[in-house]
Amino acid sequence: MSERDDYLAMIATQLTDACPTRVITRSLKDPAQHKAADLLAGVLTLVSSGEGNYQNLNGRLGLDAIARAALIGQIKVAENAESLAIEQAELTLFEEVLNALRTGPDALRCLDLKDFRQSAQLEHPYGWFVLELEWAT
Repeated sequence: MSERDDYLAMIATQLTDACPTRVITRSLKDPAQHKAADLLAGVLTLVSSGEGNYQNLNGRLGLDAIARAALIGQIKVAENAESLAIEQAELTLFEEVLNALRTGPDALRCLDLKDFRQSAQLEHPYGWFVLELEWAT
């Protein structure tokens, strides 16, 4: 495993420890491929999304980068629930993620949380969000 993969594994472990009622994975699946019970509980998937901002100094080509990852939350509410329930479920899951990352090991302190996007209630009864993360390598 690479240094970047080790860091992603540490984030996933922290999420698993701090969010025991949620499903944590590193393999993104279409919601239709998840068990219904997993979606009702909430699924968090952590994936690498690249890196950049290399310093490119003489002799340090490709070093000192900013690594990027996306944390994707997927959740389902009851079919007869109002669309607002999706938003509320997404935000509850997001708050758990924030609390997990705040209380994690010191190595997570260099993690920068960037953009947060959510479904805007468009895919009832399914909800999702994407939290973009960055850290220096």
